[in-house]
Amino acid sequence: MVYTVYFENKDSAKAPATDVIVYDTLETSKFDFSTFSFNSITISDSIYEIQAFSKEFSLLIDLSPRINTIVSVIGSIDTINGVIQVGYYTLDRSTLEPSEDVDLGFLPPNKSAPEGEGNFSYSVALKKSLNHDVEIKNSANIYFDANKPIATNVHTNKIDSESPESMVSSLATTTTDSTFIVTWSDADQGCGIQNYSVFVAINDSAYIAWRSNTSLTSDTFYGRDKYNYKFYSIATDSLGLAEPVPDQPDTETDVIDKSSIETISGFQHVSIYPNPAQSFLTVEIEGKPVGQCHIYSLDGQRIRSLSLTKNHTKIGLIGIRPNIYVVEVITETQLIRRKIEITD
Repeated sequence: MVYTVYFENKDSAKAPATDVIVYDTLETSKFDFSTFSFNSITISDSIYEIQAFSKEFSLLIDLSPRINTIVSVIGSIDTINGVIQVGYYTLDRSTLEPSEDVDLGFLPPNKSAPEGEGNFSYSVALKKSLNHDVEIKNSANIYFDANKPIATNVHTNKIDSESPESMVSSLATTTTDSTFIVTWSDADQGCGIQNYSVFVAINDSAYIAWRSNTSLTSDTFYGRDKYNYKFYSIATDSLGLAEPVPDQPDTETDVIDKSSIETISGFQHVSIYPNPAQSFLTVEIEGKPVGQCHIYSLDGQRIRSLSLTKNHTKIGLIGIRPNIYVVEVITETQLIRRKIEITD
C-alpha cells in the first residue's frame, strides 16, 4: 500500500511555519514493516526522492532563491510500535542551527498554491495472514511549530481476498421472439466489479464468449427459431480476481418464434399496418373477412383480442405500453404472425 500525508499552512496564517512534525501510527498486527520504504517528500512544487527501501533518512534542502533558508527533513519508523515520524525544521543558512527568524520559515501561508503545501509518501505491504473484509485505517497528527496537533482525515481500506460473484438473470423457459434481452448482475461486496464476460452454449455445444470484458449489464441477443441457448457470466473485480466457471448455466431458454407465417390451407392476402403503430392498428383481409386477431407480448402473454368481421378492421392500441409485440391473425385459411412496434 502507498500512503501520502499532506499538510498545508493555510492562507489565513499570519506567518510562515518554521517546523512541521508529522506522526503517523500504523497497526503492527496488519503491516509487514520489513517491506516499509519512504518514497519521496514534497515542499511547494519541488519533489525530492528518497532512496528505495529506506526506513530512515535525513535531507538538507536549500530553498533559495524562493526562500532564503535551508530546511532539514528527517524521517524514521519505529518498527516495534509502528510509529512513523517525519520532521521539517527550518535552519539558519549560515550556521545550520534552528532559525530564529519567523519570516524565514520554510512553509509560507498558502496564498498562491502550492507555495504553502507539503507532503511525504511511503509504501508498506500488508501481512498475508489478514482475512477478507478486515478494515485498514490510517490517520496522522501534524504539529505546526508549538501549536496543538491537527489530525488528518481517517483513510480506510478493506481487504478483498474473495472472488466476486455474478449471474445471468433468469430467462423464460421458452421465448416467442428470437431477439431478446439478456441481463446479468453481481453480488460482490468487495472492491467492485471491473468487467464481465458472458458465455453462451447453443444447442448444447461448447460455451463461447458472447460478450467479453464488458462493463455492460445487459445486451440484445439475436437467436434463431427452434434453438436452445444456455448462459452464464464471469465477473472480474478491480483487483483482477475472477469468479470460477460454474458447473451449471445460470439460465437457459428455447426460442419458439411466433413471428413466422403458418398457412393452414389456401391463401388470403392479409395486411397489418402501420408499423410502427401508435394509437391504432389496421388489419386488412382480402376476401371473406372472418377471423380473429390477437396481440401478444414477447413473453407470450395475450394483450388484446377481437373478432374480424370486416375487410378493414381498426384495432385501438390505447393502454398498451410502447414495446415490440406479435400480432396474430387467424382466418379460415391462414394463420399469420407479425412483429410490430408500438410507440408513444
